[in-house]
Amino acid sequence: MKFDAGYKGIFGQRLVMIDFMRGFLDPELVETLDLRTLQPVPVGRVTEGLQRRENDLVWRVQRKGRRGQPGKWLYLYVMLEFQSTVDLLMPLRIMTYEGLLYEDLARSLNWDPSQKLPPVIAVVLYNGREPWRAKLDIAELIESVGPTLDPHIPKLRYELVDICRCPELEGRNLADATFRLDRSEGPAQAEAALGALSEAIRGPSSGSMRRIFLAYVREWLAERLPDEDFEGLKSLQEARTMVQKKTLVWSEQWREEGRQEGQLDLLVDLVRQRFGDTVAETALASLHAMQDPTALSRVGGWLLGSESADAFLARLKSA
Repeated sequence: MKFDAGYKGIFGQRLVMIDFMRGFLDPELVETLDLRTLQPVPVGRVTEGLQRRENDLVWRVQRKGRRGQPGKWLYLYVMLEFQSTVDLLMPLRIMTYEGLLYEDLARSLNWDPSQKLPPVIAVVLYNGREPWRAKLDIAELIESVGPTLDPHIPKLRYELVDICRCPELEGRNLADATFRLDRSEGPAQAEAALGALSEAIRGPSSGSMRRIFLAYVREWLAERLPDEDFEGLKSLQEARTMVQKKTLVWSEQWREEGRQEGQLDLLVDLVRQRFGDTVAETALASLHAMQDPTALSRVGGWLLGSESADAFLARLKSA
């Protein structure tokens, strides 16, 4: 499941971000923030390859001030990590991106030595089926050699929201309703999630938000059910009704997709156990390209019969 662009549109909405912060960040932290001041920040950050990470988002919000005075700004960096496998170097990526973000902030804020830079909280939204295994702090990736060098070890933590495993919230919450749809494993769950979305964005001032969510729902349904045409859908309720009418037909398609994804997850795990994370990541693209279940069933034999990782990857690539 990818949908990076759709998620960027959704989490580019202020009300969605407010619901997300209230529902999925540390309540003690959120209590210190004045959510009325939440606003998006355009950032010109680039990666090492000079390619912009267009699907990441930056927001800023003021901390509550004292005695009626406005508080200082806090920045929230949201990374959309929609990959099929876990990037074990995520703490390193976070440190790199956050450093580049600070450089951008120093320029845009006209920083001078008498000022301190604002705090930044990095949040990773992950929707892979594989449980998240990456460390949450860069310090956990670096060897500790004793108290003399420990002060030189960087410490930078990020917050993780594992969409497929986070708890379902009570009440209306736009972020939670989105996550419920994303992790739906069948028509019944999809119908319930669409109902929750419709309820969450109810109101006369939600027209633009409904259009953004509807575009995402079309994309989500088309990915799960490619033989159907969803371009004509005009409302979330219409999408929900369509799911209701075709539950019996779609249930079998969903079950078949689940079987194939389960087979793929098992193969990736076996590759990882035999040859390690790097080979598993490399093999994943070739495994995803295999549409024939019979071909996938032969991969286990290739794995057992290959004397080296190179031999296995070469056999996989030639399939």
